[in-house]
Amino acid sequence: LTPQLLNDDCHEEHRQTIVELVATACSIPNSIVGSLVLELANPSQIAFGGKRKNGFTYEMIEPSVPGLHPCDLLCGNLVCMSTAVIDSIGYPDSETCPHYGGDFLFLIHARKFGYSLFLDSRYPALNATAAHTSQASSDKWLTGEVCISQIFAQIFQPPSFLSWKLWWALYTNDYPVFGWLLFLVKFSK
Repeated sequence: LTPQLLNDDCHEEHRQTIVELVATACSIPNSIVGSLVLELANPSQIAFGGKRKNGFTYEMIEPSVPGLHPCDLLCGNLVCMSTAVIDSIGYPDSETCPHYGGDFLFLIHARKFGYSLFLDSRYPALNATAAHTSQASSDKWLTGEVCISQIFAQIFQPPSFLSWKLWWALYTNDYPVFGWLLFLVKFSK
C-alpha cells in the first residue's frame, strides 16, 4: 500500500495528523480518508472537511467528538488514499476541473467504484490560506465588492468555482437522473 496525499494548502497542527491519515487509509480497505481542517485565525471554524448528502444538497459535518466519520464527500485539501484508487479510476479530471471542484468530482467517481470516504477529526490540520473562498463569490455583488459582470464572466472561465462545466459535471455525475435539473436550478438563481 502506497499512500498518496492530495493538495498542499494545510498545515499540521498535530504531529499525528498525517501519520494517522496514512495509518487509517492503510487499515480500512477501499477507503479514502480526509482530515478536518480548521481556520488558522479561528480554530473553532471549519475550513475544509467532510460532507453528507441531505436530499439534493451536501451538509458539512461538524463533529462533536473527535473520531472517524463516514461521509459522502471530502474537501480534497488533506486526503490520503492508496495508489490502488488511482490505478482503478485514474487521476482527477484536470480538463473539466482545472482548479476548483476536481477533488469533489474525483471522490464522486471513487464512491461509485465502491470506495468508502471518511472524515478524520482526531487531529485537525489548519488552513492558512483564503483559497476556499471565491474571489467573486455570488453574494459579494450585493455589497458592491464585485460587480455582477465579473461574476457572470466566471461562469465561462474553467478555473472558476462558478464554471458551468464544473457544476454540470458534479451534478450529472452525482445525480444521474436529476443532475440536469439541479444544474438549471443553480444557474437560474
